[in-house]
Amino acid sequence: MKLTHLTKIYFPDNGGGISQAVETVTDGFRDMEQEVICCQRKPGIETVEDTYEGIPVLRCKQFLDVASTPFSFRFLKEMKRRGANDGITIYNFPYPLCDIGILFHCYRGKLVLWWHCDFVSYKRLAPFYRPFVKHSLKKADMILVSSDGTIDGSDLLPQFRDKCLKVPYSISDEHLRAGEEYVEKYGYGVSACVKISDEEGAASLELDDGSVNGNHVHMLFLGRLVWYKGGDLLLHVLKRLVEEEKIDAEGNTPVYDLTFVGGGPKQEELEALTADLGLTDRVRFTGMVSEEEKREEIRRSDFLVLPSTSEAESFAIVQIEAMAFGKPVINTRLNSGVPYVSIDGETGLTVTPGSEDELLQAIKTLGKSKDLRERYGRAAYERVQAEYTREKMIRRLKDGLETLYKGEKM
Repeated sequence: MKLTHLTKIYFPDNGGGISQAVETVTDGFRDMEQEVICCQRKPGIETVEDTYEGIPVLRCKQFLDVASTPFSFRFLKEMKRRGANDGITIYNFPYPLCDIGILFHCYRGKLVLWWHCDFVSYKRLAPFYRPFVKHSLKKADMILVSSDGTIDGSDLLPQFRDKCLKVPYSISDEHLRAGEEYVEKYGYGVSACVKISDEEGAASLELDDGSVNGNHVHMLFLGRLVWYKGGDLLLHVLKRLVEEEKIDAEGNTPVYDLTFVGGGPKQEELEALTADLGLTDRVRFTGMVSEEEKREEIRRSDFLVLPSTSEAESFAIVQIEAMAFGKPVINTRLNSGVPYVSIDGETGLTVTPGSEDELLQAIKTLGKSKDLRERYGRAAYERVQAEYTREKMIRRLKDGLETLYKGEKM
C-alpha cells in the first residue's frame, strides 16, 4: 500500500503546523511506500524531485499564487499519476487546488481528507470555495480531525461525523524527552534562564527565582506571526501591565516581559507597535528559530500565551510543545480544537477571543501565583504524556487507515 500526501508547501520551505503533521506521519509510516506532492515556495521555480528526512518529495512548479494559494498544472497531473489504485491519498486540507483536483477525480485509491483547520483564511473566496469543500468531504472515504471541537466548530463537518476519525496531533519524541529532563530537574511552571557557566562559554540552565529583577515573569508566544494570532492584542495588554507596575508604590506587581518566537508577515508591524507602545525593553522578537532554540525559549518562560482570535487556529501544536515542559497555557475559547488541548482551570486559563480585559486578568492571575503555575504546569505535563505522544498519534492513525484499507466500517 502506498501513501500519497498532498499538501500546499512542505519542509523546509514551510515549517507550519500542517507540515509538522505530515512529517510526523511520514516518519511513523516508514515501513510503507510514501511520497509527498507539494508546490514550490514561489512561482517560477522549476519542478524538482528530492527527499526530506529520507521521504521522496515532488515539488511542482507553480505559475500563480492567489490568496496564498499556489496554482500548478503539474501538481494536478502528478496528483493522479503518482497515486496508487491500491493505495491511500491523504489530502491535507485546506488547499483549493486539491479540491479542484478531487472535482475532476485527479486522484487514485482511497481518499482521506485531513481537516487541519477551517477555511476562514479564504474569507473573500468562501462563498465560491464552499461548494468545492463540500464536494471533497462527500468524496472522502475518511476525514481526520484533531478533536471533537474541530467537528462542533464547523458548519460543514457535523453532517459527515460518521466519516470522521479523531487523531490528535503530537510532538516529537526528542521534544518529549527534553521536557521530561527539564521537569525532573526544575519542576513545573517555573522558568530557567541561560547562564554562561565556564571559560569556554558553554551555556547551562539555572533556575530563575525572580531575584534578577524582583518578581519577574517571562511570557512566551510561539507561532507564526499572522493575522489571527492576536499578537497586537497581547502587546496592548503588556502595555497595561507595565502601567500598573508604575503606579504600584509597594512593588508587589510582577515585572513582565514577553518573547515572540517565530516569524511571519506581521513581524515588522508588531515590532513597530512595540516601539510605539514604548515596550522595546520588555519585548524580544527571535524570528524563525531551530527546534533546539525553540526549546531554549520554552525553558526560560513561565507560561505560554496563545491569544488567537479566529477559528483559523484549529489546534495549535505550540500548546503541546510548552505543556511538555510543564508550562501552563493561556488560550482562547475558540470554536475549534484549541480549548480542548489546554483545559481551562486544569492546565491553564481560557479567555474570550479578542477580550483585552480577560487576557489581562488571566496573565495577572498566573503571574502573581507561583503555586498556581506549578499546579497547572504539572497537569499540563501529565496531559501531554497521556494524550499527545507521537506513538499514540501514529497508532490511532494506523488503526484507522488499516480499517479503511480493508474496507471495514469505522
